[in-house]
Amino acid sequence: MLEVLLCVLLERPDSRAFKDEADIDIYMKRTAWVGRSGVRPYRDVFQEYPPLGAYYLAIPRVFSDEREGYAAVFYGLGGLLLLSMVWLVKRAARSALPGRRALSVLALAAPCVLFYGVNRYDALPAVLLLGALVALTRGREGLSAALFGLAIGVKWYPIAVGPLMLVLARRRIRWLAIAGGVAALTCLHPMLYAGVDPVLESYRFHLGRGANPGSLYDILLLSFPGLIRQDEMVKRLLLALQVAPGLIAAGIAVRRRIGPERLPEVCALAFAAVAGFTLFGRFHSPQWHVWLAPFVALCGSLPITAYFLVADLLLYASVPLIWNLIGPRSVAMLTVSTLYYVVLGHAIVFALLRRGVPRVLR
Repeated sequence: MLEVLLCVLLERPDSRAFKDEADIDIYMKRTAWVGRSGVRPYRDVFQEYPPLGAYYLAIPRVFSDEREGYAAVFYGLGGLLLLSMVWLVKRAARSALPGRRALSVLALAAPCVLFYGVNRYDALPAVLLLGALVALTRGREGLSAALFGLAIGVKWYPIAVGPLMLVLARRRIRWLAIAGGVAALTCLHPMLYAGVDPVLESYRFHLGRGANPGSLYDILLLSFPGLIRQDEMVKRLLLALQVAPGLIAAGIAVRRRIGPERLPEVCALAFAAVAGFTLFGRFHSPQWHVWLAPFVALCGSLPITAYFLVADLLLYASVPLIWNLIGPRSVAMLTVSTLYYVVLGHAIVFALLRRGVPRVLR
């Protein structure tokens, strides 16, 4: 069966099973300002990405204006980011997961993690946020806060882990001041050269995004058409559910007196916070799965890792395979996406309960 599937994927380049250049054209369009005198991002070229993400996407453009050259450099940078993630996880696991380091490799070798880690740039904020968390566990709170602020300048999702990291910090006001200052500087500094409204338009773009095929919001609307009449209520409910896991994780850390030195438990709670943020979003992108991998790798839990791997396989089956071979509005897409959310939801519950996290490290 696996041999037949592999043959189909190899014979069908439109499946984009191993290489996906769907976003390369978008990246090149958004980096059209590179090398052009007087042309500025946001002001002259629309950006839907936070500033550090926009600058990162401009790096391949420095080396090549051609699509093939841009793609080659972009994929090379993605590979380096994945290697950086592996290196950071390996260093942290050396002291935090004695006897379970082999388990951490499974999450980083999952198909979706490898696929989107190279074909998108979501490994960059994942590495920055993991670095912030590891620095915090080692008492380097200033570095942790700075890395956290930089991560927000690449993608917004680290905000979901903010409450947890804040309660873990010993000098909370200082950590919050540094993290908030760096985040504000990285996110808002383009206003100095592009103006206020063009930068805010980038953020309004994301806040206004609706359902897309494969998102939980889309599945709910398809399954229960009557919900469209309660659209605003559903949106508010999903937003509350997005925020809730992060707040619950922070509350558990306080109640159970989980300190930053207990890295496996901290990573389990961080996984719950970020996974909840992705699960309940109105819009869903499969590359967000990369954000979860470092936390799964360092929580040391076999049940959480198993749920993550099953969810990863379901997500990879839905996008890119079913999306490109059958269609985003197919019954197969709806079924597999629903299973993905069910499995991910179970993983979140297990993570909040810290099920399977090595007891010897508590």
